[in-house]
Amino acid sequence: MSAANSGDVATPETVAQLFTDFRSALQKANRTFAGIDEREFKVQVNLSKVRLDFDGDGVVSSNETLIAVFGRAFSLPPGAGTNGDIVVVFDSADAMWFNGYTHFIIGMIDVLNTFDWMPVWNQCAHVLFQNPYPVPPIARISISDGRDFAKWADLIAALHVFHLEAVNTNGLLEARKEFTAMTHCSRICWARVLAEKDNDHEWLPSPTQTGPGGSKITQAQIDGWMHILDELDAILNGDKLLPHWRIESGRGINVDHLVNNPPPLDLILMVQGSAFIPYVEKGTVSDQTLWRNLASPFGPGLLRFAVWSQ
Repeated sequence: MSAANSGDVATPETVAQLFTDFRSALQKANRTFAGIDEREFKVQVNLSKVRLDFDGDGVVSSNETLIAVFGRAFSLPPGAGTNGDIVVVFDSADAMWFNGYTHFIIGMIDVLNTFDWMPVWNQCAHVLFQNPYPVPPIARISISDGRDFAKWADLIAALHVFHLEAVNTNGLLEARKEFTAMTHCSRICWARVLAEKDNDHEWLPSPTQTGPGGSKITQAQIDGWMHILDELDAILNGDKLLPHWRIESGRGINVDHLVNNPPPLDLILMVQGSAFIPYVEKGTVSDQTLWRNLASPFGPGLLRFAVWSQ
């Protein structure tokens, strides 16, 4: 992430405001798309022409197309869209798909806003922004030769202090609302997809339709995705416990208790397991065997399917 130009000053307050403004814009889009019912409409979009400044350098280059960046999410071959247009026709199912994505991104912003990020800022803000203020102490005395090793050292230092206190105790509760709204939207989206009778440049195809670049989805994958949504809801609501590699069989993390009383965000202690001790209890665990079975219709492509379909 970098400032828009060399004159911009990035402060914790301005960065927080950017996220707040983005969240508000997403909520506005969310309200608009939530009002679209199952009545059919069609909007044609040429994905090959959509370009965004994905690397944040202030310049939209010819290779920063939506297809170039996200083409692998729906199994498009390398170079897809360069020798021909990839056109999709968005409809009511896709409106609900977009609505679900706004809920997901809002939820992620809520997670970020739960914690105090100043310890990270104080180690590596100068790596992430061109003109940060306050400047991290190490940057004030550092040799200015642009060495990559120094940048990596500062990022590692940020990881070393990655023990972030929760400053918004309602943040994870708000995030959970957004994530459960996302799973709700996904169910409606796929119900609309399966009800479609046409095959008109689909974004999310049913088993009888074709998606971008000839991509296909099977009924087994859609059924499997519905089971995954059910499992995610059960974990988010505390009806099932979240497994952890360190926790013995029959015990897991109660996510409902965690979101109501969030711990500090400490990556090392989370991986090691100590961060979750207050939330561990006996019960029905969403275990690895179940997830292997849920993932089986997708082969190695479950993550790709999730990114594509949400």
